[in-house]
Amino acid sequence: ESGLSRIRKHTQEHECAVITAFRGDPSDESRCTENGSMYDVDNMTRNRDLKATLLGVGFGVTKVAGAYIEDFGTEIAKEVKENSLFCVNLKDDATFVEMIAILGEKFCQDSVMIIPRGGEGVYLLGTNNAEFPGFGKKEVVGDVSYGKESEFMTKVGGRPFTTNESLKLETYKDLSRNERIFVRSVQKRILG
Repeated sequence: ESGLSRIRKHTQEHECAVITAFRGDPSDESRCTENGSMYDVDNMTRNRDLKATLLGVGFGVTKVAGAYIEDFGTEIAKEVKENSLFCVNLKDDATFVEMIAILGEKFCQDSVMIIPRGGEGVYLLGTNNAEFPGFGKKEVVGDVSYGKESEFMTKVGGRPFTTNESLKLETYKDLSRNERIFVRSVQKRILG
């Protein structure tokens, strides 16, 4: 089963989200809320801790490539990438969106992408004080589309889905004992 088929299956059966802890400058707290930017460490460490926290609260997680086309539609257009995490609300937890928003705020992200069950009405939810979309504000970006590139997209195995090939969703139960200890330690540090 291809990555895009799995993405389609997950988005049809559960709420999903795309989130990252990457920042252009992790030490720049100018747009963070009072609950944001817990520490200024490198982006890889930030994303590792975000992933551990997501696994610890029971969500399915897989790494994906967040991408956007800088200067989209022009001759000098180029793709810019950041490591992102595709999250699946496997237990259909009613607090899924709230938890994703809390983590977006803690890691001082401009927004997180929320994919409602069924893949329609995908929206960005503002999680810091950036002008767009604005803290706590929703900006509908459309429905999930598979295999077509656009200005903003997520890639699995190099293939886009918009608003990657061997997609393996990780869960807490898949972790070794030591990985579980690490996940719980990070989750406690991040969420208290």
